[in-house]
Amino acid sequence: MTETGAAAIRTRHGADFERCGVPADLLNKLIMQVATSGDEPVMVVGHDRPTRVVEFGGQQVPVALSVAGSGYVISAHPEPLSRVDGSRWPPLGSRPLRVRLGAEWGAGPLWITFGPEESVAANYLPEEVRDVLALPPGLLLDIARWDHDYQRILDENYPPDSKFPSEEAALRFRRTGFALAKQLRAALPPEITVEYAENFSDRILTVQAPQPAVATHPVRPDRLPGLDPRAGAVHVDLPHSLVNAWAQQLGRGPERLLELDVRDIPSARDLANAIAPGVDTIVEAITRAPAKALVLTKVEQLDVRNRPVLVEFLHALPKALTARNATGTPLHVALVDLSSDRAEATLAELHNAPSGEIETPVPVFAYPAMA
Repeated sequence: MTETGAAAIRTRHGADFERCGVPADLLNKLIMQVATSGDEPVMVVGHDRPTRVVEFGGQQVPVALSVAGSGYVISAHPEPLSRVDGSRWPPLGSRPLRVRLGAEWGAGPLWITFGPEESVAANYLPEEVRDVLALPPGLLLDIARWDHDYQRILDENYPPDSKFPSEEAALRFRRTGFALAKQLRAALPPEITVEYAENFSDRILTVQAPQPAVATHPVRPDRLPGLDPRAGAVHVDLPHSLVNAWAQQLGRGPERLLELDVRDIPSARDLANAIAPGVDTIVEAITRAPAKALVLTKVEQLDVRNRPVLVEFLHALPKALTARNATGTPLHVALVDLSSDRAEATLAELHNAPSGEIETPVPVFAYPAMA
């Protein structure tokens, strides 16, 4: 599919033009009116897309239009009227409802729809979006580089001939864009819709939130979860009284309840070897450990003295416990001796664990302070 002209404009921005009162069959007429207008732009959006406000169908319509040096219309999109008429922007009380990643020549790669008052997307460069969205600087830099790769292939003489040097390069660009859109999805709150407008295609994809690796369940003192023999779980800040109850139920020892004081563990490899002798990685150690329950004590001291080891252990847990559940050998893992602040940080780190191929989130039980 061509990246320029009326067809591309309708695919990418037809819905927004209709929200401005411009139906699809009148879109070409509007574009020609803007292209031949002698009015000065009220603003420039993106890299170099001037925006003019024209009277069309009895309404004021702000249209940002990119024209090649040869006079060929590359693309156009409407901007929210309140962004260009001197009103407060974004509107007071509004919030981002939809973020779309999509490269277009002359425009920025980010399109943000604010609500509830505004329904037309506003175009942003990565460096401008910091004022309206909290996104990691590294992600914004990667989006800017991705967008630069697209901007530099524009053929100013005849834009429809613009292309990457090979099909492999074009495919790599699309895949990189989708990967960046997934990172946007992961970085933004779930109530914001994230879309990806695929280049050299008419597809606009909604990016789904990834399946979380874990699901947290606050524990009530009068409803303790116990040791489910069907599926393993992580027990954060398990009280010592319940550790003793587990030991009475299972018995202690490498093949029953394995208890490890981890305050002085120097490396992830040493922790793996303590869980399953002769094993070098934590995932493999948890997967192969013969125990039915693994209890780590003095976890806060490990967090203070050697946090990278604890983080690696926490990130490995969902994958390893899922593997054990699949083989019918569930393992319950307890983290003991945590302050309330450290327990909260531990829960947050478990939620940062990669979900990978995990279909069912691993249960994480968060225990309250108990005597």
